[in-house]
Amino acid sequence: EKYLEKCLDSIYTIDRNKINYQVILVVYKDDISTEKSHSIALEYYKKFENFTLLIEHKMIGAAAARNIGLDCAIGQYIHFIDSDDFIDPENLSNCLNLAQENNLDLLTFDFTRVDCEGVAQKKNNPQKKDVLYKRELWDGKRLPEVTPWSHLYKKSFLEKYNLTFYNGHIAYEDFLFNMKVFCRVENYLSVNMQIGRAHV
Repeated sequence: EKYLEKCLDSIYTIDRNKINYQVILVVYKDDISTEKSHSIALEYYKKFENFTLLIEHKMIGAAAARNIGLDCAIGQYIHFIDSDDFIDPENLSNCLNLAQENNLDLLTFDFTRVDCEGVAQKKNNPQKKDVLYKRELWDGKRLPEVTPWSHLYKKSFLEKYNLTFYNGHIAYEDFLFNMKVFCRVENYLSVNMQIGRAHV
């Protein structure tokens, strides 16, 4: 709730003349909730409803929300964003173009952790150059980031191997999902480009 408007503003500033994208907002709603997240999401949905899908759910968690988004997504590539993250729209557009041009199963980019004021605290394991992998994902030196917001996933690749998040109440479901992705990906690019900002 605290960062949701900042998150959504960063998403909706992506130029639709460059990218024809869909936004899927999965929000928790029950009869006793006092959080403002639902009303904020509804406000943005009404403003951008021609390319936004709003899904209300009473039993939700990060894994379930992402799986709902996967089921409803109609785009070629998928990017997950948590409500306390925000993105660089221009760099994300550039990454999508790279993914499409190279027919990638997966594209990974860097992100920075920031404090509540948006001041950078730590750059996430940045690399000095872009690296394209074919079949073999790891070079033995750099472990790909396991957080879902640092990747673009090809939807048909995820569907081919039925890759989804584990819905049970476990820790590190992101890690489990991405390890399944890493074991199957055949065409992967890791780029030296800052896309996301994640609040600590």
